[in-house]
Amino acid sequence: MNRSFLYLLFIVFWSQSKVTAQNATEIFGKNKVQYNDDLQDWWVYETNSVIYYWYGKSRQLAQFYIEIAEQENTKIQTLFEYHLKEKIELVIYSDLSDLYQTNLDLDASYTSENWSQEPKVTGQKILLYFDGNHEHAIKLLQKGLIQIYFNALFSGTNLQEVVQKVISLKLPLWFEKGLIDYLGDGWEDNDLEVLGETWNQKLSFRKYSAKYPSIAGKSFWRYLVLTYGDQIISNWLYMIRIQKDISQSTRLVFQLTLQNLQEDWKDYYIRELQTNKSNQSIPTIKIKLKKEEQIIKVVFSKIDSNFLLITNQNGCKRIKTLNTRSGKTKTIYKYGYRNKVTLPDFNYPIYFENQIDKSINIIDERRNKPFIKSFNKNLNKSKKLYFPEDIERIYDAISMNQESIILSATNNGFSDIFEYQLKSRTYKKWTDDIYDDLDLHTKDNINSKFLFKSNRTDTISKINKIDSILPLDPFQLYNFNNKLNSKIGNELKVLKDATLESYSFIDTNYYVLKVNLKPNNIFYLYNNGKKIEMNVKQLDLVGFNTIQNEILRIYKNTKNKYQFSLIELKELILQNNLIEEIDSQESLQQNRSDGELYKTDSLVESTNIHFISKFGDPLNVKNIVQEFENKTVKLKRDFHRNDTKANIYSGTLNQFNSNLSIAYRNKFQIEEISSTLNNDILFGGLTTYSTLSQNYSPPPLGILLKARVKELFENYFIEVGVRIPTNLVGSESYVKFDFFKKRWDHTMAFYRKVDREIVPSLGILDWQLTTKTLLVNYQIKYPWDIYKRFSLNTTIRNDHEYLKAIDKVSLDSAGRNIPLIGTRLEYVFDNSLDLSLNLKQGTQFKIFFETAKRFLKSDEQSGKFIPFDGLLMVLGFDARYHVPILKHATFSNRIFFNSSFGKDRILSNVGGTENWLLPKYNYEFQSNANSNYAYSQLVTEVRGHPLGARKGSSSLVWSSEFRFPIIQYLLTQNVKKSFLRNLIIVGFFDSGLSWNGFIPNIAEAQKFVYHNENPAVIVDVIINRNPIISGTGIGIRSSLLGYYFRFDYGWPIDLKGFHKPLPHFSLGLDF
Repeated sequence: MNRSFLYLLFIVFWSQSKVTAQNATEIFGKNKVQYNDDLQDWWVYETNSVIYYWYGKSRQLAQFYIEIAEQENTKIQTLFEYHLKEKIELVIYSDLSDLYQTNLDLDASYTSENWSQEPKVTGQKILLYFDGNHEHAIKLLQKGLIQIYFNALFSGTNLQEVVQKVISLKLPLWFEKGLIDYLGDGWEDNDLEVLGETWNQKLSFRKYSAKYPSIAGKSFWRYLVLTYGDQIISNWLYMIRIQKDISQSTRLVFQLTLQNLQEDWKDYYIRELQTNKSNQSIPTIKIKLKKEEQIIKVVFSKIDSNFLLITNQNGCKRIKTLNTRSGKTKTIYKYGYRNKVTLPDFNYPIYFENQIDKSINIIDERRNKPFIKSFNKNLNKSKKLYFPEDIERIYDAISMNQESIILSATNNGFSDIFEYQLKSRTYKKWTDDIYDDLDLHTKDNINSKFLFKSNRTDTISKINKIDSILPLDPFQLYNFNNKLNSKIGNELKVLKDATLESYSFIDTNYYVLKVNLKPNNIFYLYNNGKKIEMNVKQLDLVGFNTIQNEILRIYKNTKNKYQFSLIELKELILQNNLIEEIDSQESLQQNRSDGELYKTDSLVESTNIHFISKFGDPLNVKNIVQEFENKTVKLKRDFHRNDTKANIYSGTLNQFNSNLSIAYRNKFQIEEISSTLNNDILFGGLTTYSTLSQNYSPPPLGILLKARVKELFENYFIEVGVRIPTNLVGSESYVKFDFFKKRWDHTMAFYRKVDREIVPSLGILDWQLTTKTLLVNYQIKYPWDIYKRFSLNTTIRNDHEYLKAIDKVSLDSAGRNIPLIGTRLEYVFDNSLDLSLNLKQGTQFKIFFETAKRFLKSDEQSGKFIPFDGLLMVLGFDARYHVPILKHATFSNRIFFNSSFGKDRILSNVGGTENWLLPKYNYEFQSNANSNYAYSQLVTEVRGHPLGARKGSSSLVWSSEFRFPIIQYLLTQNVKKSFLRNLIIVGFFDSGLSWNGFIPNIAEAQKFVYHNENPAVIVDVIINRNPIISGTGIGIRSSLLGYYFRFDYGWPIDLKGFHKPLPHFSLGLDF
């Protein structure tokens, strides 16, 4: 049995541990930045099913969650009919900016599908934050709990993970995503519109869900609940968990095949879409925005007399002017950068104007510190002021006069109203209670009368501590008069059972209101008690031109593209219907069908009865009445998800007891214990260069035993590893400590390696050269932001070489010690995003400079250490660019440059591939023994060639790969077998160049000098060769038994054409 077959057999039967080490040695990755010390001191509180973690600023939010989390957990537990074996952990942050600084989930794989998912869930931990609205806080908790239970059902605990995780991968994406969205958000008003626009009714559910998994899954789960009841959720999930097959469990639960059930879904929504088909068509103009840019808010500038759009493009915040004739936009303010790692912060920027001095003010945040930037009318002069540190976050702002502004902000965990003095940087609070006070507008600046929305129960309660009363009532509109002893008054009441989402103040008579009446979002115009319905399909935002009395309506379609239309206020009033509320509960329930409540514009089904307007009849009353009778809009309420917050917590709450909270102490847990087959290069991969053995020896395949322990907040890590080669020759071991708690990240490592190789001798027996390497490494990193960082890496190592005594010469050899100290400075940029396993998009770049000195050497004669005057310097970069093409495939490119110079140098061995299981080495061209090489290293990829095909002190390598996941094109459903699911066909082209010196000299590099000598003669032979080597070919990538393997078949290329191909079989991911 040959050696190749033994290797393959050993791989197959050894283990199922997964190998995902990145190829090409250079390490990239994202960063988390700690801008302040707020997250240093944590507290712990524990109840029956939940453990809570908070710090000083998040105490109030933690107390809110302590009151309700047990009840929420009971609901989800009842729904899933499943009991968790471990307690849920809630990690509570005061706001999104603090959440950005956590180290939790730092090493997560960020994909285009999961990067914006909230809340973030890692293990049993749910990461929660506060955005000023307690109802949003509850929704985050609910979605996090649903995700925890789903993961527990289909991924199991750590002991079960190897078996159960396979089950989770078999589930189609629509299944999980749809269930979480449906249970977390319910069936919302625009979901049916999204379904109608994205679904070609000729498409089957299988094909539609492959393209739109979220809305397909959400509609499917809604159909099941409406048809079979709530119990069907737990029944189906339980059966899938038992049967480990979605098709088989469908037949057992529904007595139908999955395909038949999907056909029933199709028939149901064809009927519903026909019923709700709207012929409404409004002329619109497209708004020209950048890709994935979202409009967060629209405001009207009285200074410039135009509309402004506040947008967010994956973290890049802009304020743009809108040309209402062409739809073109112009950016007047920009801050931040695009990223798909942290959740976008839609709170900032905040725009407001001072009509007295005509100044423009923008509030934003930099490194967790809110600031205000004031501009003159022409935006060419500005001044910037930071707010006091105790103002943690600002939700909205308006101008009061030239010296003061009014803020909706927080300094104690609740959103309150502040009056802030710009010059003195002092403030006073107008409200100081548990209620959410948001969305400020100026009603009468002369009389100091302002508007805000709040979920307070009345105008006089001042409850400043969460107890039996929770801030969960519907939002209403209130006013605040600073001249009347800061008295709060009711401005207006919105529709019954609705909560105010947003509003625009037009004048003392008119308001544009957006309310949420589950599951509908309703826009209407309010005028002295009269409600004029203004709902339009896909209406998302509304703005008002106070100069021309025009209303700007912005529409958002299912592809997140925006359009707008303008309509005069008078015309809107004439075109739309009046809304009248009826208190009779019987009328509200009279048209319940399929679990839904249908209403007309008056919120009841009424076609024969008209109301009498107390404002008098307009001139064209007959036309309006006729129009009112003909145009009715059905507003739907999904009773399954009818969460009315007023009575949701009518039962007993879990009262907070401060005596049970304890200070957090570092708590460690085992993250990983594994045994894998591995041949990765560890700690740089430098091997000592010796005239006895000039060839580079890559790490042999070995058994890597590794244990990794982490602190609960992932601020500290301890990792220990031992690798024993399969040929039992030599060993490697290391221990590594990571400290990530503060702004500067620290890593310390100790590494020991023993290597033995056979070298030729002058006698009968060959010598055995033993090299023992001891290395101490200390790295300090300064993360500039999530993508960029600087690091300084200091290494002290000693290489002890000696010959095993087998004859007199080796016995007399004292060996040598080579102590070295080196420092490496590098800059790293990485904004790459995982599309799937081994498929990326984005840019990775690293530039580095290293200097090292062998400060002592041992004299072979005396055995004593003497000074060494050698100096080694290295300069290089590694740039990678991944471009997604053809929807699923990627085109990946890499350029690597490395040059060593100084009295000592590093011998670069160009050719081959990394992690090559059966490596071949080029012995044809040996390095010049007279060169001052201190170490040797491997430089890849140049496939089609053996290792060391070209050698020199400098190297330049270019690699391009077209990675084509063929199964993702052939099959739309998730594939059960990981081998097929991760199968990638690769076409590649590699090219490399190696030379001596810093600047490449092609003419000199073409000449290879073969040197040899004996006591009688010295021979130098000059051989001409092409210094550039290239290779091209095809390969496959996939995973088998938990290992990711690569097989490449490469043809060497030169001026004479193609040559005999060379196969490469290796482990690990591509670059």
